[in-house]
Amino acid sequence: MSFSNEGYLTPEALRAMLGERGPVREAELPHRRYIGSRIGIYNPQGEKVGVPGRTTNREHLFIVEMEPVTTAGSGTGRRLRHRRSDSGARR
Repeated sequence: MSFSNEGYLTPEALRAMLGERGPVREAELPHRRYIGSRIGIYNPQGEKVGVPGRTTNREHLFIVEMEPVTTAGSGTGRRLRHRRSDSGARR
């Protein structure tokens, strides 16, 4: 799973959630931000009205080692279970 340091969740929170599935490994990489952080400082007339923001963010790549998931009757791995929502529908 890939997640930016500008996301709503902290890397710690993501590690905890993913850790419920299995051991978690993580790589952190610099990533160029959207060009709007550099060109969005000008108004429609081309006048400079702001200051450029950061040009990079940190991308976190999470890798979770899980047991194979199987369908009923295959005999290997762990069984895939469906959770029911409040309405009773399977998800």
